[in-house]
Amino acid sequence: MFFASAQALASGGEDTAGPWELDIFGGGTADQRAYYEGNLGVLMSQAPWSRLFAGWRMLHGQKVGYDVGQTLAAPCCGANIFNAYEEVPKVWVEARAAFDPDTKPGYIDIYRQLADYSNLQTCFADAFRTAAKTLNDRIAAYGKDSPWVKAWVEGQDAVFQSCSKEASLPDLPAGAPDWLVKDHAYQAAAMMLYRFEFQGAAAAFNDIARDTASPWHEIAPYLALRANIRYAITNPSANWYETAHQGLAPLNGVSAKGFTAEDVSKLANALAFREEPDKRREQLIQELTAATLKPTAAADFKDLRRLGQKPPNTPELLDWLATFGRAEGYQRNKEDEVWKNADEALAHARERWTASKDPAWLLAVLQGTNQGDPAAAELIDQAAHVAKDHPAYLTAFYHRVRLMIPVAPAAQLRSELDGVLGRQDLLTTTRNLFLAERDEVAETLADFETFAPRVTQPCSVASVPGGDVCLAQLFMQDVGGGGDPAAAWGIGTNAVSIIDKMSLDMRAELAERRHLPHGAQYDLAFSTWVRAVLLENDAVSDRLARVVIALKPEMKGDLESFLNAKNKPDKRFAAYFLLAKTRNASVDMTEQYYWQNWLFIPTGKAPPETLPTPVQDFSSPDKICSGSCGQGSFALRLPDFVTKAQAAADEQRRRYLPVGAMGARGQDFKEPPDAGSVWEEVLSYVQAHPADSRSPEALYWLVKVSRFGTGHNQSSKRAFLLLHKRYPDTHWAKETKYFYD
Repeated sequence: MFFASAQALASGGEDTAGPWELDIFGGGTADQRAYYEGNLGVLMSQAPWSRLFAGWRMLHGQKVGYDVGQTLAAPCCGANIFNAYEEVPKVWVEARAAFDPDTKPGYIDIYRQLADYSNLQTCFADAFRTAAKTLNDRIAAYGKDSPWVKAWVEGQDAVFQSCSKEASLPDLPAGAPDWLVKDHAYQAAAMMLYRFEFQGAAAAFNDIARDTASPWHEIAPYLALRANIRYAITNPSANWYETAHQGLAPLNGVSAKGFTAEDVSKLANALAFREEPDKRREQLIQELTAATLKPTAAADFKDLRRLGQKPPNTPELLDWLATFGRAEGYQRNKEDEVWKNADEALAHARERWTASKDPAWLLAVLQGTNQGDPAAAELIDQAAHVAKDHPAYLTAFYHRVRLMIPVAPAAQLRSELDGVLGRQDLLTTTRNLFLAERDEVAETLADFETFAPRVTQPCSVASVPGGDVCLAQLFMQDVGGGGDPAAAWGIGTNAVSIIDKMSLDMRAELAERRHLPHGAQYDLAFSTWVRAVLLENDAVSDRLARVVIALKPEMKGDLESFLNAKNKPDKRFAAYFLLAKTRNASVDMTEQYYWQNWLFIPTGKAPPETLPTPVQDFSSPDKICSGSCGQGSFALRLPDFVTKAQAAADEQRRRYLPVGAMGARGQDFKEPPDAGSVWEEVLSYVQAHPADSRSPEALYWLVKVSRFGTGHNQSSKRAFLLLHKRYPDTHWAKETKYFYD
């Protein structure tokens, strides 16, 4: 089957560090390479704009390539801000430590704070590499114990201190040799550059350039040019622009010791960016839409974005990005935000699609259109006409299915999705998106469990100076302990939502089939067991207890006590005792972190007509793409076989009432008069069975429940008092010093 390989990979997903079901940054190395070589997959509107820029090019038949793509993947232009403090000066720190470990600097700050409290990197890797090489050269020539080498090192330490703060260069020692005099002059010029004394630095470097005996005279004109351009940029005037151009002219196209023609070109571009922004914008547009991208594409794209859309809606590249990728996300500039709201952006996309018939604009319309929109039918037809070999096809297909799900026959959608899932070239995130859509039109329980697993992957990684780094961190996305919790189980987020809406019998059948990845299978089995216990359904809870034991052997003792109980009160206590010991017990597969105040409606009593108000759900209502694929709505659709059992599922849910902690807002919930309480029953059982070996431990857990979850009617205080009165010498009493009601 086409799904066999995906299922096999997903089954190991729970052991994958930082698992991600969907990744707006592109996924692993293989997926990154495939994307930048031309496999767009489903374009996600919240992807970084540099990635969408590559998508725009490919949508128009232009290549990007993996090498340039790697520079686009990371925030421009490749600096690893998390490792910069350690990695950038590393080569110098190591050379310095080898010279004298007792006096080596422990920390070099490479950023200087500006007047507006922002930070600017002043010292870069090339300076530290040059310093390390020079130190080793001077040691080789004059000896490690030379006082002149020591004086050179003291001067270089001061230079690097000036990267972030005011520092003074030590005076040149009396009788210093000529080589140290010339190195000292170079150190003094570098220090002025780091201290933003650009005029003085330029003059000093020009003096060095005229001294042909200085080992620094070849690189000095380039550094003088850097200083003059920095001054012209920070103090714009015709005179200083002219001074910068005078230094630039003789270096155009020149490579020499310490710099290349490309380095000079970058300085020229930086000058043009400030001096002639309109001319530079046109130049960048030409370069970024040329048949072949330059290696500097990442920096050039950043500059184009900073120059913005002038006049409005031009160039078309930025116009499309500001429309297609307008969702709040990462690396946005104020110049990009040309639309007041999603409706305005969608209207503009429709105008551009009508006028241009460019599939890129069709995608912008599709991603912003809601299910049920009057225009959806026409868009569905237009998306169906995108050729299968066109780069826009998979994105158009995804949104076409999204718009069809509420209205099209499930059998038709199953057939179309099975066809696209049969492709062998789908990127991981793209496959997972189509698997999620397929979940929602599953025909049977067996069909559903075939498509519920996902291929999971670690956070996208890019190679940047200092090593590989998670792209989500580079883009300042909070990655927490990893990706989507559902991905850790190896199944889809929307699959979890569908499972949680199933009836008890359906859930039990799915748990007993044992075909889902192990992590998901356990969470399904245990949460179904909790449901059955609260519904007082001994037949189902006994069956699920055996499934849980097989999946989690460490729970065997507690669950066998439950299975072997001789009477109903003892059986209920065994179950509730396990709930008290299990912090994240839940009736759903959704993540839980605290104990809940378990209430239930006993058999024979009428449940409340409405469910308790749930806690605020910070997740997107779009359970398939979490809002990352566009502005358009994507409501969860339950498969028909699940919908048929919804009456039973809803009646059951009104009988177990997890309130407090993560379950429901207690202030909005009135406890039904007929409700039973798990924690009350535990207390009652312990009071009636003082000799039960589990009683002191049960009291200990009731205190803990209130500390980290929700107790019931001062259950923590009552458990605390009973524990210390009846079992004062036990380990459980000694570990329980306070109560927390």
